[in-house]
Amino acid sequence: MLVNVNSIIYRVKWQYYPKVKFPYVSTCCFIETKKPNEVISGIAFVSKKDSFNYDKGRKVSLERALYELFSTNKEARLLFWKEYFNMTHKDYLEKKTVTFSSII
Repeated sequence: MLVNVNSIIYRVKWQYYPKVKFPYVSTCCFIETKKPNEVISGIAFVSKKDSFNYDKGRKVSLERALYELFSTNKEARLLFWKEYFNMTHKDYLEKKTVTFSSII
């Protein structure tokens, strides 16, 4: 998912870590910019009482990453959420690979 905030393009992607590697299933959200080595992350863990849900994990991890990146900028966070809700499930499953050099 790509989001443009103040002429800076952010790339958002998720990774899922199974219970085999960690005590709980987790979802990690990574927000990257075109600057080298600038990555913001948010992590969502599943409780023992809950069942794993991809959508819920993406939302919680995105919320945590956005708060770390834009804690005081509500308008920027809103742009990310609009793009998230416009993202179709099919688009995400295709895992389109976009490099910053191809969009700039």
